[in-house]
Amino acid sequence: MRVALALVCVLIACSTAPAQRASSDAVWMFVESIAWQAESPDAETGVGSVVALDSSHHFMKLMAKLRRAKAASVVSIDTKDGHVVHVGTWAPANADVIAVTSRLVEFDRIIPAGDESPGGPSTKTWTMLGPPMGPLRRTLRIGDAQFEYVERVGNGDRVLEYWSFFVLKGAAATAK
Repeated sequence: MRVALALVCVLIACSTAPAQRASSDAVWMFVESIAWQAESPDAETGVGSVVALDSSHHFMKLMAKLRRAKAASVVSIDTKDGHVVHVGTWAPANADVIAVTSRLVEFDRIIPAGDESPGGPSTKTWTMLGPPMGPLRRTLRIGDAQFEYVERVGNGDRVLEYWSFFVLKGAAATAK
């Protein structure tokens, strides 16, 4: 009876534990530089994107409402007002450029840019600036959008949920 009770406790603990990333690859996260608007005396918000890339060359861009605490400058995502998700791959093109091939996989209450449609892949060139960090650099730029590397996202587990669902699950499905 005690063994059964202990097993039930372990199962409950495991089912309520935060989701873990199913990959041991390093994931680098970048946050778009956006025009922040005051939400309260302590926080700012704006619509922008978090980009995640891993050492296996997977790519994800999650556009949503971003929230930044002024005191800590930590950015969190808020997807309840909608989101847009792109997934794909990245590869170094040269010392200063990466080529990202991605496709729009989901959007909800935020309309994607005019030339994007679900399922259609496109390849874009991202310029890397600043000091190196592994195979990347601290700043990524595509067109007028600039993304800065961050040590962490306030609710990074939420970003990793999208990563696990769209990137890792999708990569496993295409490998079959």
